[in-house]
Amino acid sequence: MNKALKKININQIVVLKTLVVSVFVLMFAYLYFVNSTAFSAANYERTTDDLIETQSEIGELELVFIEKNRGIDRDMQQDFSLIETPQSNLVFAKRNVGTKLTFNE
Repeated sequence: MNKALKKININQIVVLKTLVVSVFVLMFAYLYFVNSTAFSAANYERTTDDLIETQSEIGELELVFIEKNRGIDRDMQQDFSLIETPQSNLVFAKRNVGTKLTFNE
């Protein structure tokens, strides 16, 4: 009978150790995933702010481009290889699509 009690106690100790280790592993995993989620949400906020800022900069550059484009007169057409459309006074540029469009050229 004494051996049977020792066997039961050893089994209980093994089960208890397994449960304690499992609780610590699950607690660590929970904290890791909560922390990971918080950092992901913060990163999403930062990325969204960067995206809004970049879109704003693009909008400002588009306005500058439109203003500069309106400043091109007919005398400059030959210099920039521009063509005139027959319907209106608009002027369009013929350029290679692979080249960058900048004002510094």
